[in-house]
Amino acid sequence: MALCVAVAVAYTAGSLSSFLLFQASAAGAVFFPPAGVTLAALLLTARRRWVWVLAGAAVAELGIDVAHGIPPAGVAGFVLANVAEPLAGAALVRRRIAGPLDLSRRVHAVTFLAGAVAAGPVAGAVVGATTIVVVEHPGWWAAFGQFWAGDALAVLTLGTALVALGGVRRSELRRCWRRAAVLPAAAGLTVAGFWSSRVPLIYLPVPLLVGIGVRGQAGLVGLAGFAMAFTANVVSAAGRGPWGTVAGVQRLAGASLQLYVACIVLGAGALAVAVGERDRARAESEREAHARRRLQALQRVTARLAGAATVAEVNDVLTGDGPAALNALGVRALQRAELFETEQRAAHQLQRALLPAIMADLPGVAAAARYLPATEGQDVGGDWYDVFALPAGRVGIVVGDVIGHGLTAAVAMGRLQQYVRWIAGKGATPGDILGELDELCPSVPGASYVTVGYAEYDPVAGSLRHARAGHPPPLLVTDGTAEYLWDALSEPLPTAAGPRPQAETLVAPGAMLVWYSDGLVERRTETLDAGLDRLRTAAARITDPRPQRWCDCLLDAMITGNPTGDDSVVACVRLGTAPPSAVSGGRRTTVGVQKFS
Repeated sequence: MALCVAVAVAYTAGSLSSFLLFQASAAGAVFFPPAGVTLAALLLTARRRWVWVLAGAAVAELGIDVAHGIPPAGVAGFVLANVAEPLAGAALVRRRIAGPLDLSRRVHAVTFLAGAVAAGPVAGAVVGATTIVVVEHPGWWAAFGQFWAGDALAVLTLGTALVALGGVRRSELRRCWRRAAVLPAAAGLTVAGFWSSRVPLIYLPVPLLVGIGVRGQAGLVGLAGFAMAFTANVVSAAGRGPWGTVAGVQRLAGASLQLYVACIVLGAGALAVAVGERDRARAESEREAHARRRLQALQRVTARLAGAATVAEVNDVLTGDGPAALNALGVRALQRAELFETEQRAAHQLQRALLPAIMADLPGVAAAARYLPATEGQDVGGDWYDVFALPAGRVGIVVGDVIGHGLTAAVAMGRLQQYVRWIAGKGATPGDILGELDELCPSVPGASYVTVGYAEYDPVAGSLRHARAGHPPPLLVTDGTAEYLWDALSEPLPTAAGPRPQAETLVAPGAMLVWYSDGLVERRTETLDAGLDRLRTAAARITDPRPQRWCDCLLDAMITGNPTGDDSVVACVRLGTAPPSAVSGGRRTTVGVQKFS
């Protein structure tokens, strides 16, 4: 009920401004702020509460229309128009984006523009223009243009500002209030630019909005744009400036004013989105490089410790000094070495038993995976993979690396692998799965530092959702073009604080997803970027459609003549391709456990 009242009050205030300040007629407004209020309220609340938002808007519209003496048919039409419009816009946006809206992201911004700014007001304008024709008998297209332009601009400016403000944390609100200074600045520049009809100064607010866009603040662009639109309509309604006759019957003139302001706001908003995308990419790259350096340093120490079979060698690794007196260790050093070899044999057998066989009849995909032990004397580690069927015809794909070697790493790997299958089968998203692993790792011996990449493929929608915790990015190869999916990176397990991000990508049928462990691309003698470039080049050259051949070709290209000090795993999954017809009845193929040699 409180939400209903709040929306009704805000709606009424915006509607009255249209009638009192913009000289709107009883059956139409040149600029309608309530459209932005209602749309933003829907996007900022859960679907189950949308009925309260729409009820508040409907009650406010009903009261205002009755107070202005509009006939019953007109009242019904305007109520319907101003309820259908935000409902259509919000539903279209939420159909594509279920979580919080970030209008500084390109995908979110484009979805908002298409659904909320363009399509929603069209639905309202069709009903509204028809109602205006019934009430006042003007031309339908002129009424449609005014209704759509006035509502669309309100959603573009005020709606954008409110959505952005709704996503701000409480700790950041104080800083946001400081930014409110753009309101008087934008209003003042608009008054100065629109007051004279002789001197062409209507571009005065443009540098302010462009300056905000350069800083990547899409929400602030909307706020400044609302101040510009509001002031421009007030000044024009007062008979000043080039649009001094927008009130009354000249509906297309009013629409042209809204479109002019919209072009400025759209340009500044596009600039803000581009700057925001650039800044995010730069920040993610820096975080990934930092995480990779930490991981590389830990791997170097771990690799040296894994090869230290005696106490003296362990001491040498940790202190950097040579053995103090190997003979003094005597029988204890020999017993430790024997125990080490026994553990390695057990770990080797366990890891071979735990590496899964990939089903040959997975829905909508063909998959294969290869495991290659380190070429420098150590053949047991924590690298693992899995490709498995999920409910509703989806497929899960996971590649992981438990840092370390030996029996402890192999056992930890097995527990994590089985847990991923279990939690994924319950419907968890990629980000949620990584979050669940964060909770599990502290209770698993040997899982103190783990990198994981997990993806979920929906063959029907052709979509790939993925998330990765400190893991190298997957490689998507489509028609000979190989691109890394850099999104959805977070810290290795279990070091992250807060929710794990995930990303979604639409993939073309027949695309090949290549995911691997860092042993495939990392070498001590070269940078990580060089290894990634070599993998991308090798993948782009493969024309054979069989995932098994992709695994063999990539391992041959990456390992032959370039030995690795770490285990390597590569999983190749052709997306949108039915499994081979020669395999039926749910039989399993052993391509997932074949050892490359």
